[in-house]
Amino acid sequence: MNHRFCALLIMIALVLTITACGAKTVASGDCGENVTWTLDESGKLTISAAKPGSKMDDYSLLKLPPWAAYRGSITSVVITGNVSYIGEGAFYQNFAAVENIQISEGVSSIGKAAFFGCTELKDVSLPSSLTSLGNVVFGDCTSLKSVTIPNSLATLSEGTFFECASLESVKLPDNMTTIGNAAFMDCTALKSITLPPNTTVIEDFAFAGCTALQTIEIPASVVTIADSALYDCTDLKDVYFGGTREQWQAFDVYFSGALSQADIHIQ
Repeated sequence: MNHRFCALLIMIALVLTITACGAKTVASGDCGENVTWTLDESGKLTISAAKPGSKMDDYSLLKLPPWAAYRGSITSVVITGNVSYIGEGAFYQNFAAVENIQISEGVSSIGKAAFFGCTELKDVSLPSSLTSLGNVVFGDCTSLKSVTIPNSLATLSEGTFFECASLESVKLPDNMTTIGNAAFMDCTALKSITLPPNTTVIEDFAFAGCTALQTIEIPASVVTIADSALYDCTDLKDVYFGGTREQWQAFDVYFSGALSQADIHIQ
């Protein structure tokens, strides 16, 4: 009996030791000056830095990220606070297993196409320190359903959420001024959008191809709406504009076919 009890205690101790040690490291290396990466056996890739303000390297089809060989097993990504810049193309295409991305406070900029084509990405947290997004950062993330943009970001760059076909909910910050070219192009699940009160510019094809979009609210602060901004929004029913009728009639979009089937509500 005593032997069995001792054996049980040993087994418990072993389990606790394994748990305390955490998941085993599969691979690791450098990805910038003072920036390192570690992939564990659970599929979590952690990018960290020894010094605040450190920047990741940029990557492309000609210069693949050092974790590219493990793209099929990476399910989550954690960027720690000492990293200020996430490199271009860091997870560009074929990282189809990534479902969750956690970006810590301290990250201020994300390079173009950093997460383009992460087709299984369902959840991403953006920090309040973020001030800049490169083009098509989350383009073709076809499983992403909702996103909240922090108050620190004033501009949505070109193609930010291009072809995010599952995107249903977007919360934009009050201080956002510019909706960039094709920012939400072909977001075919998006049904409504409210633009922030300080928005001034809606660029070409910003919401083009949003075939489920039924309602859009545009504040009086807007001075420019590109003619193609709402192109092929075939289900659009109601447009609410916070300015005057004279202001609305000054937009070229008023005379295009994009709004021919919608009711225009002037506040």
